[in-house]
Amino acid sequence: MPESTPNGYREHMAGPTDALVIANPRSRLLAGGSKREQVEHDVRAAVLARTGADLVWADGDKASVEAAVDAAIARSAPIVVAIGGDGTIRIAAERLVGTGIPLAVIPAGTGNLFSGALGLPITRSAAVRAIANGGEREVDAGAVSWSVAGPPPGAGSPPAAPDAGGGAAPA
Repeated sequence: MPESTPNGYREHMAGPTDALVIANPRSRLLAGGSKREQVEHDVRAAVLARTGADLVWADGDKASVEAAVDAAIARSAPIVVAIGGDGTIRIAAERLVGTGIPLAVIPAGTGNLFSGALGLPITRSAAVRAIANGGEREVDAGAVSWSVAGPPPGAGSPPAAPDAGGGAAPA
């Protein structure tokens, strides 16, 4: 098992064909040593069956996980597996768009909206089986950006309300 660094990012020297697993260390699937060891074993076996690749694990802070995904892209990893909720999946998905590298998901969050919307397996065992045996499908992706900086140009203040009495205002 690779050593942990202070921020929780664990990896060995990544080989050119190693797959990446990013995981939310606070995930319900990874709570507790024996449960975590079983998940790691199952995911390793599934990725090995699908790709023949070894794994690099990243389960630290956001910046270290983003760096690990970027490194996986740079070496054309055969697959990236995300274990966690929608936030963990988003970190991988936003970086993998357009790379051709498949993203496998093991839902382990509170809402798991991404997995639910795509009809992905929601149990760990079914998700692991899908990694080992499942196919791939493309998903549309988009980006939205906005900012709020005040009223539009020329809008000014709203007009004053008319005098309800109908008469002239006292001078």
